[in-house]
Amino acid sequence: MLSHKCFLTEPRLSGQPYLQAGFIKNGQLITLPPLFNMYAALFIMGSLCRYHPEKWGPFVLNDETGERLLFEKFLYLSRRIIPNIVLNLLNNDNVVYVTQKYSINETIKHVGEHEIKELIQKELYAAEEKRRLKR
Repeated sequence: MLSHKCFLTEPRLSGQPYLQAGFIKNGQLITLPPLFNMYAALFIMGSLCRYHPEKWGPFVLNDETGERLLFEKFLYLSRRIIPNIVLNLLNNDNVVYVTQKYSINETIKHVGEHEIKELIQKELYAAEEKRRLKR
């Protein structure tokens, strides 16, 4: 008899807890490897943006909820973690090649149109000042 369960587990690479779906068969927890989960998620995202751009494009360009950050973080982590997992499988090792662990602190800043205009005006003003000082 199969019983579906979700468990909060600690991943080996990021150090952050995540929800892992699995099922119990004969009293043993069966889960998919993280490499398979990440590859499947990347495949789904790739299919969505390729075959349904009318849904993906507006979400990526106009998202005001912050949910797009989840996808950006996942893509950032995948670029580093997937090669790490594959190297460990090939070398039969458990070496972490990342230089910095994922943290909850935001490093991405979204800038609005008025902020961009202010930055451009500051740069133009600084360039004008440099030109005046050279004369």
